[in-house]
Amino acid sequence: SWTICSCSTRKSSPKASYKINKFTRREGMACFGLFKKQIKENTPTSFQPLESGTVKNEYKVKTCLMTATEINYYNCLRSILPPQFIVQPQVNLATVLEKDAGSYYQNELYRNIDFCIFDNYYRPLLLIEINDETHRQPKRIERDKKVAEICASAGLPLIRFWTKYGIDSNYISKKMREYLQF
Repeated sequence: SWTICSCSTRKSSPKASYKINKFTRREGMACFGLFKKQIKENTPTSFQPLESGTVKNEYKVKTCLMTATEINYYNCLRSILPPQFIVQPQVNLATVLEKDAGSYYQNELYRNIDFCIFDNYYRPLLLIEINDETHRQPKRIERDKKVAEICASAGLPLIRFWTKYGIDSNYISKKMREYLQF
């Protein structure tokens, strides 16, 4: 069976509404026939945006990409690294890693890393995580372990800095020099 967009008309609304259904190819052809019929009858056939008030205000724009602590670490990283390195905050693992051919699921790559250090060609060189006390919670420990395994498997180094030790630029520089030449 295929996953395909099917159309139906609600009695309560003159506009066509759309939903995703699984059905066989033969049923899909019938749907396409209905689509053609709707076009001929000048019935709306395009997706319509949701009417105002149909979605609760569950989302809002963040005030900043990074927390105050992450901004402080970002500024420290920028002050240490020479210009041939790019510091990118909030990088999704799926942006810099991919699964080998034949692997179907990559859900574990949909995790964000605090910083990725790139060269001028945007090749990822080093990942940096800033850990606060929330990283001591069992779920975070499990997540951090999985991220470390993924990075090790790909050969992309990952450094973790704990906020409880503060921002020590000499220590941070020393740790980064283990993986970067500057």
